[in-house]
Amino acid sequence: MKRIMSILSRTLVLTFMSIGTLPAQPRMVADTPQQKVGEIVWQNSKNVLFTIRNKGSQPLIISEVHPSCGCVKVDFPETVPAGGTGLITATYNAAMLGTFYREIAVYTNAQAEPYYLGFQGRVVESALDYDGDFPIDLGNVRLSTNYVE
Repeated sequence: MKRIMSILSRTLVLTFMSIGTLPAQPRMVADTPQQKVGEIVWQNSKNVLFTIRNKGSQPLIISEVHPSCGCVKVDFPETVPAGGTGLITATYNAAMLGTFYREIAVYTNAQAEPYYLGFQGRVVESALDYDGDFPIDLGNVRLSTNYVE
């Protein structure tokens, strides 16, 4: 019994020691990996900004970025220093009316699988302007008269 406990304790010690000696590597984290961009007027472009952070101890190298659609153009930094930040800019061309969801697959040296960033919104024919003069304010309800029927 003592021999089994001795072998088990040595195995546990070696396991914990090997966990502590993992090689240093980069780690990509986005501040907001999913964004809502609201309404975009048809046939206009919208820039969506993703701030990424390298929380690792080695430089983060972005090798490839693949948008889910040809309507998205992406600008990205090639490297992000350890502990630093970078900015990925996705430019969406609103060519079709309706709701949309687009993803960007970011391939880095931090992991074998891509890191996904996404944004969603709605393309409308024309923007509605709610910036009028509303003298009465009832929370989120704005009225131009004192009477509500």
